Amino acid sequence: MIKFSIIINTHNQTEYIHDAINSCLKQTYKNYEIILVDSSRKKINLNKYYNNKKKINYIHSYSKYSQPELNQMNKIILGYNKSRGDYILFLDGDDYFHPKKLFELNKFINNKNIICNQDLPIIFNKNIKKKLEKKRYKNKFFIRYILNDWPQIYGTSSIVIKKEFLTKYLKKINPLDWKYLAIDAQLILFSNSCMAQLNYLEGLTFKRLHKTNLGSSYMNIFKKKFWARRYMQFLYCEHLTNKKKFSIDYLITKIIYFTLKIL
Repeated sequence: MIKFSIIINTHNQTEYIHDAINSCLKQTYKNYEIILVDSSRKKINLNKYYNNKKKINYIHSYSKYSQPELNQMNKIILGYNKSRGDYILFLDGDDYFHPKKLFELNKFINNKNIICNQDLPIIFNKNIKKKLEKKRYKNKFFIRYILNDWPQIYGTSSIVIKKEFLTKYLKKINPLDWKYLAIDAQLILFSNSCMAQLNYLEGLTFKRLHKTNLGSSYMNIFKKKFWARRYMQFLYCEHLTNKKKFSIDYLITKIIYFTLKIL
């Protein structure tokens, strides 16, 4: 029985992808498989991994959608369908893992009944390397009950999830219906709606910062995309709970979104 399935999703990341693959192959805990799902125009050359070819299941599938979040989700579903592990980890092709990530996760899982876990990742680029801190304002009453009660979300590569819980999510939610929401946001919000306790480990995931990060195009509050994704996140939360939630944040988001849509 395989304990962990690592699904690496990548698209035209040739300068980074080998860091991601090597970080998996260097894990000190060995009961795992790698499922590499690639939508690049040119297939990845895996000849250098000949001695580890049994560890890597390579799937090449060209992009089907114009929206990058949907292509990422499609690749993860393809990887999930091939996975054999009790737990699923996701890894973006431009990030990488600490060599002891699976060892520490296995120890953590054995001590607790883990359903979904997030790492507090280390963010880095050519100029910086620092631990991402918890957003402590998220626990404030004003934020949670007047603005929004969304949990903290740290990126796709920080997530490990029990496969049976991921199966439940895929059966209940059609993730391709939510084109602006990446897998990390969908899963963490889904876990939150199911009252699944989120646990945090630190320093096991390295998240690379660059201009083509999936969420970077949503950072400008003066762009319609920012408000479109924010509005969709509110709708997604309502869909999960079958409840409408009123908040100042929701009202402002809705007004700005529909105003920009008309303009």
